[in-house]
Amino acid sequence: MSVNIDTISQSNLVQGLLKQVGVNKPPVLKRNRGQWEEELLAGREILIGGRGQFNHKLGKFLGKTGASFLLAPGVDQSSFADITHNNLQSLDFSDSFQRFQGIIFDCSGLEDVDSMTSLFHFFNKAIVALTPSSRIVILGIRPEEAPSQGHKIVAHAVKGFVRSMAKEMAPKGHSVQLLQVGNSDESLKRAVPCIKFFLSDFSSFITAQTIPITDEVKGTVKGNLSGSLAGKTALVTGAAGGIGKAVVEALFHEGCHVIALDRPETEASLTALAAKCEAHYSLVDLSDRDAAEKVIAYLKSKDTKLDIIVHNAGVTRDKTLKKMSEAHWNMVLTINLESVIRTNTALIENGLIADYGRIICMSSISGIAGNFGQTNYSTSKAGLIGHVAYLSENLKSQGITVNAIAPGFIETPMTDRVPFLTKQFSRRLAAFLQGGVPQDIAHALCFLSSSESQGINGVTLRVCGGHLMGV
Repeated sequence: MSVNIDTISQSNLVQGLLKQVGVNKPPVLKRNRGQWEEELLAGREILIGGRGQFNHKLGKFLGKTGASFLLAPGVDQSSFADITHNNLQSLDFSDSFQRFQGIIFDCSGLEDVDSMTSLFHFFNKAIVALTPSSRIVILGIRPEEAPSQGHKIVAHAVKGFVRSMAKEMAPKGHSVQLLQVGNSDESLKRAVPCIKFFLSDFSSFITAQTIPITDEVKGTVKGNLSGSLAGKTALVTGAAGGIGKAVVEALFHEGCHVIALDRPETEASLTALAAKCEAHYSLVDLSDRDAAEKVIAYLKSKDTKLDIIVHNAGVTRDKTLKKMSEAHWNMVLTINLESVIRTNTALIENGLIADYGRIICMSSISGIAGNFGQTNYSTSKAGLIGHVAYLSENLKSQGITVNAIAPGFIETPMTDRVPFLTKQFSRRLAAFLQGGVPQDIAHALCFLSSSESQGINGVTLRVCGGHLMGV
């Protein structure tokens, strides 16, 4: 019945009635369903603006993108001499047919409150020329590397600007991100693959995020996502479910050898997924006290080291704290948090994570904002963020990055069973007024798994459509 109601709710008649009472129709988000290509931004027009230290060198690091770049007045043209670009004489698009699908703005040159007026003037004029479902990336200074009090104030102020603008831009399907880049050339080089990813339609459901870029993790980047996962070995827990299945399929399509792990009772669906993705599979109940030892034994039996470990397995047992049983409290924390800590500890102690490897934990927006009736779940998912923060500092000398993804409301077979009104409310907590799909999580996870994400470490990336809480 819920499926029928969902279908009816999307009809023009119902959407028209909703609009009359102030409920807007969700925008259509452009999503890329394919594989990464060398020219990730093919066919796009990208506007570049701002006067700062990054634009002086950005053009030299961008490499192949497939995009054409439009340089706003004041941008250093010499940096872009070797890539396709045009110089704009004005940002007045009121009488122009000029349109573009992305913006890169360098705000590293903003040094005080007065200088932030240029931020207002640029976007006040530029956003009118964006086509639907466009992408905006703002480059700012890492606050800890700011050369003055004014620069540090601006670095924090721009975070508020990005969060608010993302909400204003969401009805058109636009996304807005802030990359905080260090002063070194290496930091800017590591930012380039991130710029490409966040300008692409692989990042459609991500918005309002502040991502610090680090050059402290051993390693470097080539600047091209295509082929960066080929030949890597990845272990995915909770692989049989909606998100887990999408992750396995996405990693496989990008060239990974995947080991799919889930509970013994999922064997039928797990074997079908493994056959489809040419994957190995392992049946382990992560609530067992010896689950980590079973994972280690399996990997040793295959003489395999992991390049990527994805901790996707998780459970919910929702009750208010007053009505919750101790058994349900313990179950959720054991599977969602303790098993992750034990598995990571065992993998590291046994040397089964390769240098330059990736550890990715699946947190949740509930771990950031909390949720009624989910004290156990929110506690476990917030604990994962702490685990990521600790572990990321301890493995960077080996080139290993540790990050988390915090999904918002994602449309899966499990959420199909959620009551209609509850589901509508959950969808509209996002700035995009809709839930995400499992592939949104899978694309973000593939990016964090890639060698091209070497500049992202200790970060919790929210794939939540601009959730109104906790962003």
